[in-house]
Amino acid sequence: MHFKRLIFGSFFLGTILWNHQGYGQFSPYVAKILEYRPAPGQFINSAYGCPWASQSLVGGISGMVSLGGFGGYLVVGFDHSIENHPDNPYGVDFTIFGNANVYSSEPATVYVMKDDNRNQLPDDTWYMLAGSGYYFTSAVHAYEITYVNPNSSVADDVPWADNLGNEGFILDNTFHTQPYYPLKDSFPDISDSQYTLIGMKLQAQVDSTDPAFIVTRPYPFGFADNTPRNTSYQGWEPDNPYTAELEGTGGDGFDISWAVDSEDNSVDLDGIDFIKIQTSVNQQVGWLGELSAEISGVVDVSPNPSITGKTQRLVLEPLFRNLEAGESVKLTTHLFKNGLPDNEAVVQFSVDDETLATVDANGQLQTLQAGKIIVFAKNDERLLADSLELTIQYPVSVASDGVQNIVLYPNPAKDFIHTRFPNAIEAVRITSMMGQTWELASENGTDYRLPQVGRGIYVVSYRVNQQWKSNKLIINP
Repeated sequence: MHFKRLIFGSFFLGTILWNHQGYGQFSPYVAKILEYRPAPGQFINSAYGCPWASQSLVGGISGMVSLGGFGGYLVVGFDHSIENHPDNPYGVDFTIFGNANVYSSEPATVYVMKDDNRNQLPDDTWYMLAGSGYYFTSAVHAYEITYVNPNSSVADDVPWADNLGNEGFILDNTFHTQPYYPLKDSFPDISDSQYTLIGMKLQAQVDSTDPAFIVTRPYPFGFADNTPRNTSYQGWEPDNPYTAELEGTGGDGFDISWAVDSEDNSVDLDGIDFIKIQTSVNQQVGWLGELSAEISGVVDVSPNPSITGKTQRLVLEPLFRNLEAGESVKLTTHLFKNGLPDNEAVVQFSVDDETLATVDANGQLQTLQAGKIIVFAKNDERLLADSLELTIQYPVSVASDGVQNIVLYPNPAKDFIHTRFPNAIEAVRITSMMGQTWELASENGTDYRLPQVGRGIYVVSYRVNQQWKSNKLIINP
């Protein structure tokens, strides 16, 4: 969870949504918590990141537990098997509620297990429910991250390293002052030195155009804490994962038929007994902290063949970056039928402003000038469409002396940052993860004194030929 999302709506739905479904002696809600293994995060070791918090999911949908950063997970069980029923609305067999809102989604991957040996323990085979992002080219399917305990009695940055050679921190902030690494007294099964978590990593869809109001956009479907709850709805119909609109109860609906094994093969399951929910993104979002999934409840969906709706969806895969003028990039689409990929459909592409970019029949996008464009993809035969807003910018360069790559160094820095090109940079500023900005001055055009700030990760921005460029800067005074 990042900080702005600690805002909860009404939870009255938990008492009225499924009071007429005819479960008899069975409850549609979570009956037991079988494992809670969070990643470090700003809510771990607090009221929303402790074993007691995980127990709040039992018996309803008004609980709240944080899974921490990437890889943190929760395993829940029920007092009955959840059936993969063909008459469930839109194929949705169960719904997971989190605390996503229209400005903030923190996707979590969902796994299911059938109790094949009937011992009531999650010791059989986990199968991932392949949501839309599973098929994106940006997904990392075997991502491993190791967190190291900073051994501090108060909030401190938690170092991490992954299996791709990257390193970083779960950064502390002034809003949450307790240790972020799971404490031994609450989590005795987590090593007090370091531990590794493994799962599928999704690319976070972060819009930080306004550092004071950062938006994290949702994936199309198939991930927990991705779609808001519809607190104004008083029925029991689940949200349709194949439309962009918020329908029914909201939350994230899942079809057991999406299951895939470790070799990416589809798996036919008639029902499941256990669900695992795991944070899918490894992302800091400025002063808001790390992205971390929060879960408030899980509910079984009962059959109702009278409810029908779309079961297909066309998705334009996000690019997760701005483009440069003169760049050519291949657009990727995915057409899903009942949540499964259908690559036989023909897709047509177009853009709203051909003075800024063009796109051919194969989805090859050619950018021409700086500006904002909307790319459209559609399939007329099935009446499906999607769109993607993209920003095109001019490459940063210094035309007067031909310098193409302005570099500010060293990084990490202590007191100064420098450039080898005197007077090439028109302005320099740094911004903290809290959104505070300092303008840097230079007496000689090459050396810029850093302000007296604390150790951490900052954004350094510099203007060349009236164009701004930004990079990450580590300050270690």
